[in-house]
Amino acid sequence: MMNDYGWPGNVRQLESAIERAILLCEGDMITPDDLPSELQQESRGTSAGAFKLPPEGISFEEVEKNLILQAMDQTDYNITKAAKLLGLTFRTLQYRLEKFGIKKTDGKGDGEE
Repeated sequence: MMNDYGWPGNVRQLESAIERAILLCEGDMITPDDLPSELQQESRGTSAGAFKLPPEGISFEEVEKNLILQAMDQTDYNITKAAKLLGLTFRTLQYRLEKFGIKKTDGKGDGEE
C-alpha cells in the first residue's frame, strides 16, 4: 500500500505517515488501519477495476488479450458468460476473440451454450 502511493508530499509526507502509524498502532505491527486515510482511500480506489500504469508503459492490446483469455478460462470458454465478466456485449467479445485468434483448443465446441 505504501509503495503504490504517489507521495505528493515526498519525504516529509512519508516521515509523517510512518510517525503517525507508529503512534497509532496498538501492537508490534503496523496495519493498514494505522496508516493515514489518504493512503487507505487510494488503496481502495485501485482495487476494483483500476489499473496503475507502470512508468515504462504497457501494450494495451496485450492487456486486452490477457483479460479476455482470463475471462474465457474462468467461464470454460463460454462467450456469453465471459462477455458478462468483461462488461462487453456478446458481439463485441466475439469480434475481439476473432481479432486475437482466440479459440478453444480442445475441440469441444465453440464456447456458446
